[in-house]
Amino acid sequence: MRLFVNMSDLEARPSSKRGRKQGPVRKSTPDVTLRRFISDVGLPLRHAALLMEATPSAVLQWWSRGSGDLLQLGNKELSNLCKNLNISEDSLVEGSFDRSFVRRRIHEGPTTLPDHYSMRPGSHVRSSAHIIKYLTLTRGQDFCDRILSQLNVSPLIYEDLDRTINLKFFVDILNLLPKKGLDTLEMKSLPGLLFLSLMETPLGSEFGRVSSYYDCYLVLAKNIHLFDANFIYESDVDSKSYRLVADLPYDLYRAQGLELGELNSLFAYRERLPAWFAYLSGLAPVTPKVSYEFKSDVFRAVYEISFPNLRLMHRNHTWK
Repeated sequence: MRLFVNMSDLEARPSSKRGRKQGPVRKSTPDVTLRRFISDVGLPLRHAALLMEATPSAVLQWWSRGSGDLLQLGNKELSNLCKNLNISEDSLVEGSFDRSFVRRRIHEGPTTLPDHYSMRPGSHVRSSAHIIKYLTLTRGQDFCDRILSQLNVSPLIYEDLDRTINLKFFVDILNLLPKKGLDTLEMKSLPGLLFLSLMETPLGSEFGRVSSYYDCYLVLAKNIHLFDANFIYESDVDSKSYRLVADLPYDLYRAQGLELGELNSLFAYRERLPAWFAYLSGLAPVTPKVSYEFKSDVFRAVYEISFPNLRLMHRNHTWK
């Protein structure tokens, strides 16, 4: 589903690059890449040894002999460095990484966020924790780490689900996953995996203590800002239905470098998300009716769920 169109999609693009001379392609060995990186960021050799998972004496000997010596470090040390700094190998080889950010991460720790994800942080990492857990379970930790590494983010940020991050991070994950092999069916199933990260948390327990749709969505209305505070929310719950109005200010997503057209995946995901909070309370999910509206200063999404008369209780597998 695509709600918006980027104007850049409509711009004409040159069909060829005639007349432009292509220079020779520079090849960089892991050894040369590591030496260049250490020099560029001013990385102490003892710290470099830790990041490359090598002994300090071996790294000192390697460094002192120069790049022409037979003693060279290779792909293993390069991969270890990128893994421990959570930066992509491609950016290191190409020299396209943000040097000031890498220096910050070296000194402040691996959970330091890039500026474009720490600016105006209105989301909590619990909003995407179930997706990360699903990727780990289905494709392995290495696949998941590589996804986050491509975004220059450490998996350690998920050790604190209250940690804040901005909307752009979640949008970038959703837009990256189809390129990494997730098909349409998998993308549609992601909201239903919410329980993977919430079931054993205090918030998950709060949902688990109630047994009616009314009480379940009352819990959601009270805690909705624990997921995403980028939106301005207004909730209305009664015995028959739940209505959520979510306004996204134009200036907020523009300040994070996002265009409205980039949010298609986000709103497609959010269309199915409200249904699955009921599952945390042992209730059958109910698909919401969703509508959209452009206001003068916000983009508005309205979610309406009509409660069914019957309840399926997972805890005793009986209808009531």
